[in-house]
Amino acid sequence: MIWADDEFVAVSEGGNIISSQSGSIENWVVEPSNTTANLNDIAWSGTRYVSVGEQGTIVSRTSSGDWEVRTSTITHKLTDVIWNGTQFLAIGEYALSFTDPINGVQSRPVAAILTSKTGASWRLETPTLNSDRHSNVPPPRLRGITWDGSLYVASSDDGAILTSVDGIAWHTRSINSIANNGKSGPNKLFLAVGDNGLILSSRDGLSWTKRSPDIPDILDNLHDVIWADVHFVVVGANGTIISTNDGVTWIPETSGSTETLRGITFNETSSVIAVGDNGTILTRPLSPLTWTQQAIDATSADLHSVSWNLNAIFNYVAVGSGGTILTSVNTTDWEAATDPPAGFSTDLLHVTGVRNLTSAPGDEFFLATGKDGVLLTTTSNVNTWLARTSNISDEWLFDSAWDGSNHIVVGSNGTLITSTSLDGSIWTTQNAQTSEHLLAIAVDDTSTLIAGEYSTQLITSDPTNIVPTDILIGRGRITSQHLNDILFDNDKYIAIGNAGTIITSDDAYYWTTPSTIIDGGSNVTNDLLSIGIENETNHFLITGTWGTFLRSDDSSGDAWESEAIPAASSSASFFYGVASSPVKPVHSIVAIVGSGGDIYTSIDSGTPWKLTAGSVQTQEAINDLAKSDTLLVAVGDNGTILNSNNGGVSWADQTPLSSCGSHHLHAVSWSDVTTRFVAVGNAGTICYSDGGTSWRPPPISPDLPDSSSTLYGIAWGKDQFVAVGGSALNSVIYTSANGEKWTPRDSSESHTLHEIAWNEDHFIAVGDGGTITTSPKGISWTRNDSGTSVNLNNIAISEDRIIVTGTSNSPASTTILSNSNGAWTGGGRLPAFPNIQISDLSFGGTQFTAVAPSGSIKVSPNATEWTDILTGTNSLFKTVLWDGGKFIAAGAAAHILFSTNPDLIISGAFTIKEVREGETARYVASITNRGFTTAERAQYSGELSRSSTFLSATTTHGSCEMGISLVCDFGSLATDETVTLTVDIVTTAPGLQGHTGTVSSNAIDDSDESNNSIIMTLEVTRSDPDGGGAAISYWWLITMLVAVLNSRRTPHSRGQNST
Repeated sequence: MIWADDEFVAVSEGGNIISSQSGSIENWVVEPSNTTANLNDIAWSGTRYVSVGEQGTIVSRTSSGDWEVRTSTITHKLTDVIWNGTQFLAIGEYALSFTDPINGVQSRPVAAILTSKTGASWRLETPTLNSDRHSNVPPPRLRGITWDGSLYVASSDDGAILTSVDGIAWHTRSINSIANNGKSGPNKLFLAVGDNGLILSSRDGLSWTKRSPDIPDILDNLHDVIWADVHFVVVGANGTIISTNDGVTWIPETSGSTETLRGITFNETSSVIAVGDNGTILTRPLSPLTWTQQAIDATSADLHSVSWNLNAIFNYVAVGSGGTILTSVNTTDWEAATDPPAGFSTDLLHVTGVRNLTSAPGDEFFLATGKDGVLLTTTSNVNTWLARTSNISDEWLFDSAWDGSNHIVVGSNGTLITSTSLDGSIWTTQNAQTSEHLLAIAVDDTSTLIAGEYSTQLITSDPTNIVPTDILIGRGRITSQHLNDILFDNDKYIAIGNAGTIITSDDAYYWTTPSTIIDGGSNVTNDLLSIGIENETNHFLITGTWGTFLRSDDSSGDAWESEAIPAASSSASFFYGVASSPVKPVHSIVAIVGSGGDIYTSIDSGTPWKLTAGSVQTQEAINDLAKSDTLLVAVGDNGTILNSNNGGVSWADQTPLSSCGSHHLHAVSWSDVTTRFVAVGNAGTICYSDGGTSWRPPPISPDLPDSSSTLYGIAWGKDQFVAVGGSALNSVIYTSANGEKWTPRDSSESHTLHEIAWNEDHFIAVGDGGTITTSPKGISWTRNDSGTSVNLNNIAISEDRIIVTGTSNSPASTTILSNSNGAWTGGGRLPAFPNIQISDLSFGGTQFTAVAPSGSIKVSPNATEWTDILTGTNSLFKTVLWDGGKFIAAGAAAHILFSTNPDLIISGAFTIKEVREGETARYVASITNRGFTTAERAQYSGELSRSSTFLSATTTHGSCEMGISLVCDFGSLATDETVTLTVDIVTTAPGLQGHTGTVSSNAIDDSDESNNSIIMTLEVTRSDPDGGGAAISYWWLITMLVAVLNSRRTPHSRGQNST
């Protein structure tokens, strides 16, 4: 949701967009979006709205225009969009396997980035993570993004905060180098530099201050810093060099280079030396600040580090990619090392000149570190380089230092090794108390400072014994929770996430947690989803799961209070977004978007709240679903009745048009014979409708259920409705031919019945105490042996088996029974799901689908092996229905979710039914995606008759190739997109030919695989009509037809019709 252009605009599932002109919260207008994709976020540029959503969907409109679908060129999920004053930036996510230079092959959700100057045409970018250190590594999934005027700051998984200047090159806000001025007492000063122009200073290494040089465009990555006698000198990307003597006043220096500068050193007398990419070496004296680029013939490799050593034969050493080692005696003339390890080519990342280890001359040497745990040291004459064993073979070693007693080396994934041997020959692995990449070290006379990725900092007096308290609190990732949203306002950054996580920062570097969060005396632990600001008070607002709404006590975001939304009748509401209007005219309007498409508004700082809009304006639980040929109907608590004429994308509340009362409705069924819906529920409630809009109870009759009865299930079969339930004494069963006149039946069961279904020739009802009872007509009932006493609640029927589920409470569990040959099995086994209670079960396409509380959805082809489906919600699902093309789940707070798998359908035939032997024939097949999701990598596989020869194949989308079989690759097929395939053959023998074709999508499972195959027949006669008849073998064709017909059998489930 957003407030812009004098209106609220909210986007939601199914492409729904509604707006309120001039903040009129009582009058919301539905805007045609021209898409049915779920929309996740919206932004405003001052002239145009842009909304983004699932499957790469982007729609936009001007202030007074219509919404137009824009081309994004991708099918990734887009989660956020932001306008920074000059461009839109949309972020999304997709799963990717890639090779991380440090950690090898990785698989994780990564970020997709698109940019647009106008919101009309979009450019797919190639985002990078820490590209100055690694190539081709994508940033992780970005969950929220904000713009502070010069920098994008994004929240991500596992408490990560990332920054970017352009939204494409992302950085982990790393500290790349630390130096100190070598002084003591109050004159001591540390300086740390890092990504996106990060500069920090400290007098003691404990308390740090962010510095912002008054130099334009200093947002490049800063890679190294050195104290050069009278000032610090810093080098970075794009030839950046700046200097300062106190960390406050800065001087830009002209390097004369645009290369990335990665290392710098000072020879303690007169010269400063900087090195960088493409063999760059720059030098200058202490004064003036004039840099000279040296002509280097020895290498064009990227140089990563340079160091100086007074008493070594070669005073200067620079190291870089490909195992490059350069030496020099005067900073001007450089040559390759004469005696490196044989065949050495590993990238070197750092070199340190180690000197004055003892009072004896000749003890000075160089220590170089690199990728793959490489450690090299020189002999005392610096001519020979020796490989040392680090015991760290798979990590990168980024920096090293000598603290007077230990060589200290730090590296990737929290690597810390030390050596007390003067020559660096023996190394010991230490515990750094962190798994972040460690990039920099600085030492003084009392302590060692180590820093790295995600602004990690620690300070210790003993690097061989680091304890958790050595890690400075408030740096790096101070939470392991996913951070779902982030906002910059009031000169404050606030990031929010799972488990009630709130962190705040003044500079996107130092992050702290608020002092208080009040929620009935305890801290909030629900997931937090969205953050906004109230314009009237400048207080921050946070929304989350399970009805969570927090308001900051002031504009600092340091203290928070939990606030109830009275209009949300159920704490199962999920609040996905919040926005505020300006003060109009006395107060600003605050609006919250919630689950079920609801919008809550307040015009007086939270009192009162009112439910003012929503595609489903109810907070009642949905208990059951049914479908006719054209309509979906949902029923729920307090007499709730909804319907949908567009496959569940949007719903209309029919409760006000019902005269059936306010009792809970538990089940609903449809009859294609009477063309009537019937719903049943508490207090013997029965209600019917001919069109799903106007509902009424049956005429008063003594045969109707009394108010002590509760009806939990209803099904149509054998030309009648059958409803089941329970009363104070026993089970109840009622039958009716039309939903108006009802007859009570005797089940002879003492247990309440919870569910009923029709299976080809009989009804099945299940209930408490392991009850399973069956009846051919719904009149007389026979008890089955279920083998369990668990309360049974749900039934699903496929073409070869009946599945029943039951639940237990202590402990929570679900039992699954199966009947494929007339006997029930599974009741004596351990629970199928020991820690979950299945709420409902349905069969459709080729799979069973089960739903449960906490947003759990499980699927299985056989009700034995189950797979969890990620839904992105914690909804209390209570029912699931197969509508012929997709599954629809619904539950608490009117939350309705439908599956969005592709559904490829194939049809086709030969253009003529009969040809002669040796003649050509053509068949044409049509492949259409009727699902709600783009079918990625759609493909056709065709098997030709053995009595034919392939000639050619053409397609309107993609290409075909004939091998053992005919394979056509169509690429991506969007919803309702159709591709036509034309195949020409030559017949080679008489007889009835069968040519099969199957379509598939390699991205995700098809919603209904029963319509993925076809067999096209062709009659071939002899070329000589007078040559007599020929015996034609049909057995192979009959076999293929039977297989196809079996795959097409219509599955039966509770929500389907049978006669």
